[in-house]
Amino acid sequence: MSLESAPEYALSFSQDAVHLLRREKPAATTDAAPAAWRHLGSVEFDSPAFHDDFARLRGMAQAEGDAADAAAPLPVTLLIPDDQILYTTLTIAPGADREKAVARALDGLTPYAIDDLAFDWEGEGDNVRVAAVARQTLREAGDFARPYGFDGQVFSAAPSDGSFSDEPVFALQPAARPRPTVDPASVSVTAAGLLIEADPQDEEAADAG
Repeated sequence: MSLESAPEYALSFSQDAVHLLRREKPAATTDAAPAAWRHLGSVEFDSPAFHDDFARLRGMAQAEGDAADAAAPLPVTLLIPDDQILYTTLTIAPGADREKAVARALDGLTPYAIDDLAFDWEGEGDNVRVAAVARQTLREAGDFARPYGFDGQVFSAAPSDGSFSDEPVFALQPAARPRPTVDPASVSVTAAGLLIEADPQDEEAADAG
């Protein structure tokens, strides 16, 4: 999945603090990997002035960038902590629809239903590396950032141990399932066993006539 249109800034979360990052300008290279994140500042969760300190982080980003409207929410990528993500390697049958095959292989590996998981994968062979996270975790991250003026537009991660070579991208909403195509000519309505009883008043009128 592509990060080409991802926001310039990101929020990452550690056990004790939230961190503001900015994507470095990409170097002139043929390497397709995204540029590194540069750390701009942090706010500890137990800070007595957390709200004000967090607001200063947002102001720092706006001062560095070209924010046209200081009151507008700042678009950010939300980097989910590794301890909230399942990284694993799965074997996929050759020629299989990779997304569906990954979803089936993930079934039972987490406490969540497949529709409640967001996942990304990499690899072209039979073995693919997968990153999966609960969509509830993504919603909670977005809900946390929103009141402080940050608009979480992309959900990603920054794997630190090589478990995923790129930055996985997670979709908050599951992909829409196509509705089955129905040929009207093949559809029929039957009413076998359907009995409509006559109104007694109509029967009396008929007898009187």
